[in-house]
Amino acid sequence: MLLPDVDTLCRRMQSLAILDAILQPEWEYRGYSFNAHWAAHEQMGSWRDGQGGELFVLFNPGGCWIKGYESDADEAVPLAVLHAQVPAIFAHCVTEPAFSTTDTTFCLWCSGTKTEWHFVGSRKWANELLALLNGSPADYMAWATDYFERSDVPREAVQAVYDHAPLTNTLVQSLNPELSLAAVEEDRIEIGYPCSTDADFQSAR
Repeated sequence: MLLPDVDTLCRRMQSLAILDAILQPEWEYRGYSFNAHWAAHEQMGSWRDGQGGELFVLFNPGGCWIKGYESDADEAVPLAVLHAQVPAIFAHCVTEPAFSTTDTTFCLWCSGTKTEWHFVGSRKWANELLALLNGSPADYMAWATDYFERSDVPREAVQAVYDHAPLTNTLVQSLNPELSLAAVEEDRIEIGYPCSTDADFQSAR
């Protein structure tokens, strides 16, 4: 199982969330989301597959914590195992109601910005659910084509967002001609994705 370092993973989650926000303005129909202001010194990304599967990815000064659930999995990781193994910096994640940790197929955590991930649970489902987090723009396009039923997502625009290029009106409209930069500003702020200059933003209003 391969995952990027913590900082790269955080930016990737932001990129996936802003891509979804542009392709699907209605939050409840998106796959990826990200809240850069989840709590003091914490950011949280999530993903849902529309069929019960989900990921929660929390970032804080201690590193990164990931919880995954696959509805087709045969068994869950017992809470007692999570309490025993998850380090203190992420202990509150195990009892956070929003993360539904009673339904946990796998859990990972990484200290600081290192790439050494600790793991409990099913590696089979982890490999499947985490694949896009370490994937390419082409992987996202294949996923979006199926999830949003869109076959016209431009690869160059997806690549730019994967590269964390500042959002511009041109970039937004290349992904969704019905939206402007101003229309996604609220989502962009919540996600914490970088924006172009204030002058560009004002011209897009």
